[in-house]
Amino acid sequence: METTLPNGKSVDERIKEAISTIGEKLSVRRFAIRTKPDNDAFGAYLHMGGRIGVLTVVEGSTDEEAARDVAMHIAAINPKYVSSEQVSEEEIN
Repeated sequence: METTLPNGKSVDERIKEAISTIGEKLSVRRFAIRTKPDNDAFGAYLHMGGRIGVLTVVEGSTDEEAARDVAMHIAAINPKYVSSEQVSEEEIN
């Protein structure tokens, strides 16, 4: 994962640092980096003791509880995609 984080490190570098700190194997299956303006809300949910983590952004609302509820539902249904751009035309039709 060659994506560069705001601190200048790659995602791979940060994962290796975390592994060396906590002594546990970490893996990232899929992710997207998101920022938000003040009128949007982040919602975070950890499931199975942190084995599954979801972070949502609800646009146009500052209701963090609703954003967390959306994150909880995402963790429960295990979606195939992170964004609508990832869905193929074949699957849409």
